Amino acid sequence: MTTPTDCGPNTPTLSVAGTHERLQQLLARPVVAIVGSRYSTYYGQETAATLARELAQAGVTIVAGLTEGIEASAHHAVLQAGKPTIAVVPGSPLIPYPHGQKHLHAKILERGCAVGAAQAQTLKQRSQHRGHSLQDPLLKRNSLIAELAQLVILIEATTGAVAMQTAETALELGREVAAVPGRITDESARGPNRLIREGAHPILETKDAIDLLACPYSDKPTRTGRALK
Repeated sequence: MTTPTDCGPNTPTLSVAGTHERLQQLLARPVVAIVGSRYSTYYGQETAATLARELAQAGVTIVAGLTEGIEASAHHAVLQAGKPTIAVVPGSPLIPYPHGQKHLHAKILERGCAVGAAQAQTLKQRSQHRGHSLQDPLLKRNSLIAELAQLVILIEATTGAVAMQTAETALELGREVAAVPGRITDESARGPNRLIREGAHPILETKDAIDLLACPYSDKPTRTGRALK
């Protein structure tokens, strides 16, 4: 079902597919957003999966945008670990976006939630400031992802990619922003590498993200043998 939920003064009112109680429980934990290109490499997808899985196993809620590539890989990894995740969509949380992610959307709702912006005054202010229309659905989604997270991690994106908007919004909001570095010759690494050059935290292993959250954990992430390299 869909219900409007007020998650506090720093987030807009949300429309939720799932339960109010489940969303509140997930947002009461440390929240990390994993964002990146839908045209990602195998390495980028595996890196997203490793980070998402190990963070979820450590008690962190993973938020992403449901799109193919980096963000879908993060969702899949969390679900495969038996943990819940939050998908953020630009419209109704009952309707998967992109529409090709219908199966993933349904799986997420079994354990976690999908959310969309129902009332977005703060998003309107930012979108007007940037010269974008409030009707821009991806801008709404990106802003909401940034607002929900304490830490945003960028994995593979060109400098003009949609995922870069999420990182830039997070910086405006005073959230922690981090990125997984890539080869300087790769177009998909230009976004993360630029953020790191400008002061974002480099992520070389899951512990780097946990340290940025500065939260005590009773659980330890389970290593899979895959290094972020």
